[in-house]
Amino acid sequence: MPNRKQAHSVVTQGKRAIVRLKDGTMFVDKFRRNEKGHLYFDEHTIKQKDLQMMSIYREQPERDKRADEAIAKIPVKLPKQAKALLRAALKKQLK
Repeated sequence: MPNRKQAHSVVTQGKRAIVRLKDGTMFVDKFRRNEKGHLYFDEHTIKQKDLQMMSIYREQPERDKRADEAIAKIPVKLPKQAKALLRAALKKQLK
């Protein structure tokens, strides 16, 4: 695979972005700004030369639907708070 840089970014400031670095690391974070060859996020700062891909991150409604279906199959009635915690855990597993 050729060693190419991403030509430009379509992610606007304040939007969540999914980022893949050349070393294979991936993360989702809120994009803040791009200046002097660095990309700044809420929890990460990376050099632009280390970037392989950056794209707008969108929640996956299909994953949410599957989590809801899995919770509906549980034969025991659960309180709302327990359902919310279970739904969050299932969404992470169904990635």
